[in-house]
Amino acid sequence: MKCPRCGNDVKEGAKFCQKCGGVMSDFGAQTETAASTAAHSVPAQSSGDRFDLNKYLFNKKYMKVRDTFEVCDEAGNALMYIQRVTFALKRHTYIYTDSTLQNKILTILQDKTFMFLTMDFTLVGADENVIAKFRKRNMISILRQTWDILSADGTVIGQALEDSWFKSIFRRFGGIFGEFLKTDFIISIGGRVIGKFIRRWTILDKHVLDITDDPQHTLDRRAAVALGFLIDACEMRSRG
Repeated sequence: MKCPRCGNDVKEGAKFCQKCGGVMSDFGAQTETAASTAAHSVPAQSSGDRFDLNKYLFNKKYMKVRDTFEVCDEAGNALMYIQRVTFALKRHTYIYTDSTLQNKILTILQDKTFMFLTMDFTLVGADENVIAKFRKRNMISILRQTWDILSADGTVIGQALEDSWFKSIFRRFGGIFGEFLKTDFIISIGGRVIGKFIRRWTILDKHVLDITDDPQHTLDRRAAVALGFLIDACEMRSRG
């Protein structure tokens, strides 16, 4: 059978689409009456729509052995959970549909054990097909964090970087005052700004990925979520 949301071939009886992560039960047939009613009401967020949104909230979960993040929609409803391996030469990251961490839908692979000039990652789906790649440029990131966004074949298609040279440098070398200065990240595809990764003023790590300016989904939302996690995770390490 086919996933009604993305058209991917799904095995009969499967609960989730391996390509988009949609919950197949969410796409059950509706009667005309139900459809008419839904058209005049505010629909509840379906887990099958997790990769159709324009805003994602990233909440760092503390008191965990491994780095764990909860990703929510604007209303605070949990969409997925991200967990990163802690003690390993290659710290791969796994994205699950819920807190049971049973249904894995995405994996962020750390490509190299030792990452000096660049930090390289590959995003793959549950079917092991490559979705996108990411590369942090370590040298320039000493002054201003800079990420390249690459297509599955390794072609650079976009970039994510701190929103200001002045703020990023002052934050690093401004002493105690620099510690209180936050920097957001600008995300662009093909030279066009499509969104931001916004660091909120909170004690705990609670940040927002806003890609409202990309209604055409030029950046695959699966890649966007992975990028948001990588920015957040590496940003925490750089602050230390």
